[in-house]
Amino acid sequence: MCTTRANLMNDDLAKMLAEAGCQTISFGIETGNDLLREKILNKKISDKQIIECGQVARKYGIQVQTSNMFCLPGETLSDAYKTIELNHKAGTHLPFCSLFLPFPNTELANYCIEKGYLKPDYSFKDMPKSFLKESVLSLKDKENIINLQHLSYFFIRHPWLYRNFRWVVRFKIFNPLFPLFYLISSFLRHKEERRRSYMSTLFYAWQFRKTI
Repeated sequence: MCTTRANLMNDDLAKMLAEAGCQTISFGIETGNDLLREKILNKKISDKQIIECGQVARKYGIQVQTSNMFCLPGETLSDAYKTIELNHKAGTHLPFCSLFLPFPNTELANYCIEKGYLKPDYSFKDMPKSFLKESVLSLKDKENIINLQHLSYFFIRHPWLYRNFRWVVRFKIFNPLFPLFYLISSFLRHKEERRRSYMSTLFYAWQFRKTI
């Protein structure tokens, strides 16, 4: 397994990686909204480059793992849906999906304070223990976006689930179930990503249960 950037991958490199025994490449998508990716995160990588990176990897039998963030400053539920859809186009097999968590006194944190997404005195004391469960930002669609993040593994791995059931994130009656689905997805992703047995993955999950 190796990490890369979508703008660095090409046919020759993917072929050499496959010949060297690489089974999985990992790169960051971050968000399906290209304006958020380029203007807010300062990641100058286009949708086209992301899609082509995934396609050329799959061409040579290499699995695609991606990193994604939800609850970005100014993100809407529609933007979050685009993240799922861009993963579909890239052929993602192992998605890792977290929640945006800015560190205090950084450019991104200051931007969030300026735009009203964070309180003016935001500090390290306000940061949650995990960037997988909570978002510190004030967003209109925050609850629904977090629900989508909790279901993202299944929605990305199985596009038919996304097409038929993406509406569930809007209904509060299902909210207690979403964290459970995220725990299950974290277990399955780690097992497949690290090629562990079920027992080994259970042991690992128990050791790190407080961070999940």
